[in-house]
Amino acid sequence: MVPPPSGDQDWQFDKFSDGGSKDLVLNAQLKRYTRFLATHKQALRRIEDALGSNITQTWDFDLNPTELKYLPYEQVQVLDLIRTENKICNKIITVFAALCCECKFLVHECERKYLPAILFFGEGEQDAKEQQQTYMAQFVSLLQDLSCYVNRCNEVVVNILQQLSALYTPPGIQNGRSMRLMDVSDLHLPIIYDHLGDLLRCLITLDECFRSNVQIAEKWPAFKRIITSVKNNVDKVQIDLSRLPAFEKILVALEGQLLDGRIFQNCIEQIFDTAVTVTKNPLLQEEFALMIRQLLVNIEPKLGEFNELDGRLKYVGICALFCLHYQLYRVDDKRQLKAIWDVYKKVPIVYLCGNVSWTANKFLLDKYSQFPKLLDKKALQAVEQQRITYLQNKESSLTK
Repeated sequence: MVPPPSGDQDWQFDKFSDGGSKDLVLNAQLKRYTRFLATHKQALRRIEDALGSNITQTWDFDLNPTELKYLPYEQVQVLDLIRTENKICNKIITVFAALCCECKFLVHECERKYLPAILFFGEGEQDAKEQQQTYMAQFVSLLQDLSCYVNRCNEVVVNILQQLSALYTPPGIQNGRSMRLMDVSDLHLPIIYDHLGDLLRCLITLDECFRSNVQIAEKWPAFKRIITSVKNNVDKVQIDLSRLPAFEKILVALEGQLLDGRIFQNCIEQIFDTAVTVTKNPLLQEEFALMIRQLLVNIEPKLGEFNELDGRLKYVGICALFCLHYQLYRVDDKRQLKAIWDVYKKVPIVYLCGNVSWTANKFLLDKYSQFPKLLDKKALQAVEQQRITYLQNKESSLTK
């Protein structure tokens, strides 16, 4: 037997626990809380993946040949969503929210209605010449709708810039009254410029689609010759000649507005200084340039990466915003131009729609002859070689 401890030495015993109800409750609550944290973590991860800009699951056409597309619509009005204690803030948010919704609607209308009609005009089997001219006569109706659409886009662009100019007004008096609504020194609205860039991109896409469709360029002059021959052969055609001059004016107006490749250029060359001064607003000039830089910084790192979504289309809008800024203020920002120009190293060509592609460098040089003076010769010469190399790499990567 082991002898008992001698002297002051005592046996040390652990505290006895009989698994009381208190410990059982604590352990049960701890397990429930652990399961809640794990479930909540998974839910947050799913929300992050759904709302993030990363590419998630793609559509498998072999396993799921049928796809259902639907477009949800919000039934709540903008006025019902915007409610703050500041009445001026309510008005400002309401105005810009309505303009953003209008831009989004116009972009959707352009992509769904007008771009497919322009791209597919003249496609298919070649019919007789008489039938082809009938197609062109029917196409004039679409051009009239497109003319109204372009006019609306121009009005929205002017409205956005005038609203921004009224918001970013320097302190002072204009026309005998104070024009500054609030202190906007730390207020930045990149979402406004993002929607404005998308709308301007649609105008650029319309120009490129008309330029790429050879059928429109060939059939439009022939259609005008037919209208001229109608006046010389009144006996053979039973129409009211009194309406013919008005129709000819419509054709001339449509050609100048839509078919001459100046839809975007006419938009940025509008007169913006009507109700509010836009071109002489230094605060808006600085804010406009800052937003262009911020938008470019947001998309440029993801260009060419696996998680790129619509960065290239956003880049087209940024180039359009840069041209609009230069048209308004005539500021030679070499650093900003160089940053926009150097994107060709990643994306020399941007796919717009159908068989239409777009190059930023050619676009910038065509719009303003002053831009080459702001760039060195090496930057100008390297663009074409980079574009050829890019196309060769893409061609070699295609499956044989």
